[in-house]
Amino acid sequence: MSEVCARVAVAATAIAVGVLTTLSCFAAPAAAHNELVSSTPAADAVLTNAPTEVSLTFSAALNPAATQLAVVGSRARSVVDGSPRIDGVTVRQALTPNLSNGEYRLSYRVVSQDGHTVSDTQSFTVQAAAASPSTAETPAKSRTAHAHQHETSEAASRERADSGGISGWWIVGGGVAVLGVVAGTVLVWRRRTGTQTGQ
Repeated sequence: MSEVCARVAVAATAIAVGVLTTLSCFAAPAAAHNELVSSTPAADAVLTNAPTEVSLTFSAALNPAATQLAVVGSRARSVVDGSPRIDGVTVRQALTPNLSNGEYRLSYRVVSQDGHTVSDTQSFTVQAAAASPSTAETPAKSRTAHAHQHETSEAASRERADSGGISGWWIVGGGVAVLGVVAGTVLVWRRRTGTQTGQ
């Protein structure tokens, strides 16, 4: 009888150990701490275009009431636009438009549904290409060329006017000279005619 009881006790112990092991396997994921899985922009990223938002994805669902996120630029100036938006394991934060070139720091503090807190800071850099000098100077060059063309046209007009005035004076002077010659010729001819008649 004692042998049977011993076998039953061993079997019960084995069953209990198996049950506890199974329960621990199911409980382990639930007790695991939340952690950051990915971020956009990525940590230490160098961007050629200014981002319009940042997003963080975690391994467990977030508690909206206990999620904090900040993005600051130079002189610790905040560049967030509005409040963060939470969708399950992801939090998104809109940014002010047209961020200038420079380094930005993203800080977050989130609490998962099991109460575990995760906080950290990472950075990204905006390094957008500057506007092309030729493109930027095109309006100024166009205005300069237009002004030069206008000045050239005015100078040409003045030159034509001056040339026309000089030509006019030459014509008037020539006409007066011709009239003088004609008048002189007529006067001489009359004198000669009068002299011959008197003789």
